[in-house]
Amino acid sequence: MRLYHYLLAMISLAFLVSACDSSSSTSAVDPDEPTIVDIAVADDNLSILVGALVDTNLDGALDGSGPFTVFAPTNDAFEALPEGLLASLTTEQLSEILTYHVLEAEVGSGALQPEQIVATLNGDDLFIQAEGMNVTLNGNSSVTTADVLAANGVIHVIDTVLLPDAFGNVVENAQKRYFLSALVDAVVTADLAGALSDPDAEFTVFAPTNEAFAAIEDVVAGLSIEELTEVLLYHVVDARALSGDLQDGQTITTLGGQDLTVGIADGVVTINGSAVVTSADNDGTNGVIHVIDAVLIPGGEETAVDGTITINNVGASAWVVESFEGEGISAEIGVENTTITLQEGLRYEIINLGSGNHPFQFRDGSAEVLVAEAGNGSLQDYEPANVVVDEENGIITFTLTGNLADWVATYNCAPHASMEGDIVVTSAIL
Repeated sequence: MRLYHYLLAMISLAFLVSACDSSSSTSAVDPDEPTIVDIAVADDNLSILVGALVDTNLDGALDGSGPFTVFAPTNDAFEALPEGLLASLTTEQLSEILTYHVLEAEVGSGALQPEQIVATLNGDDLFIQAEGMNVTLNGNSSVTTADVLAANGVIHVIDTVLLPDAFGNVVENAQKRYFLSALVDAVVTADLAGALSDPDAEFTVFAPTNEAFAAIEDVVAGLSIEELTEVLLYHVVDARALSGDLQDGQTITTLGGQDLTVGIADGVVTINGSAVVTSADNDGTNGVIHVIDAVLIPGGEETAVDGTITINNVGASAWVVESFEGEGISAEIGVENTTITLQEGLRYEIINLGSGNHPFQFRDGSAEVLVAEAGNGSLQDYEPANVVVDEENGIITFTLTGNLADWVATYNCAPHASMEGDIVVTSAIL
């Protein structure tokens, strides 16, 4: 199943476009000028980096025509890595880390944007913030010496080794993305960072952007720690689910015990019908991050209605559908007790024009009441369905998902047995 992957940002410098493949460069390196490797070899403070380049046979590549930009970690940066990590790496893993420090273009510090995302030689994104002479990479590595020019590019010396997503947990991979700082702050405030860093866990995190949090900042500001924790846990699933594992109409249970509903149409993935996945499959050591453009509120009523059905009664003998509009609805207008067809995963409202004497309800195949205008259904408080009753106006709003979608069989009037019609639930057609 295909998941459309949106790039959140693109570097806007024209020379990056023209220099994206060093192998196509026709310019030769001036033999009288030192290459990137020559400069690194001559600097005792970069000896561990040079040794790693030699071990992975990357020294020859970085001696080529380029142009390249190399973010070069110092010896102190390598020595600050967790004890034993460097020695435990395979040649392929070490190569993946080293190529994460290389851009296939010459980018001087003066050309950097205040915030930008650039693709590295290993294909992963690097997250850069620049303010004056202060340049930060992935939120934790600073450029200590910039613009060391070489015959085939430029070196920027940095104080921390950069690690691709494959070497970070979900918390670390969120921290490196500057556009997820509001989420990270909330996780720290709720004291969830430790639990989400569990190396033995497997998580899927639907991560709202800073803009998503800003859109409901008044709501977030009024949350207690307990409420904030509930909201955050509603974004985390206790299993690793990559994009290929997601299915349209699927419900997945979060760490908070509530369900999310997945929608997929034309390659675009939505969660609960409103939050769009803008960057998928950011996979790490203990889980995967899917970036979304809205904050998910457990039990919230913010989800848009996909369709509306207006019904009325014929005395106490039958229902008739007077009108319907929206997605996934099929019914015969004016036909008594007509079969109503609805689509799983969508949110509907039923407007009952005769609600005063004819309270509407859904029942299963055994005649058990599932959802009722009177509020007595067994799934009335079922969170994935998010049932909302406006008793004054005779309106029931619900999401047709999970158990409700599986069990619903008929609609009827509570006191009048003859007022009953069938409900048919269909799946979305991709």
